[in-house]
Amino acid sequence: MSIQDTKKVNNRDLRFLKLLWFLKALEKKGMRFDFRSYTSRFELQHIVYIAKFFGIDLGYKFKHYIKGPYSKELAEDYLLLRRITVPNEKLDFDITHLREKFPDIE
Repeated sequence: MSIQDTKKVNNRDLRFLKLLWFLKALEKKGMRFDFRSYTSRFELQHIVYIAKFFGIDLGYKFKHYIKGPYSKELAEDYLLLRRITVPNEKLDFDITHLREKFPDIE
């Protein structure tokens, strides 16, 4: 894939790829998310929000609500993940492939 091809990737797609990369990194540390579970989705909202303060900005915009930070875009992305993943299964993709195509993700 050329540099010109990566420019064709829109912000939403890049944000989603960064989320996949982030989830894979968390999975390597023993954290898994069941996107059918409210608790998992709630925790992910907080983790992605806090990660921003440690220099890991996945591109989501947050608003503050009663139960804490919330991103509508992140909610849309994990609902997409809910449709394409099996609960409690490992995410089945190789992040080295993503690093080659999108070096700015790291």
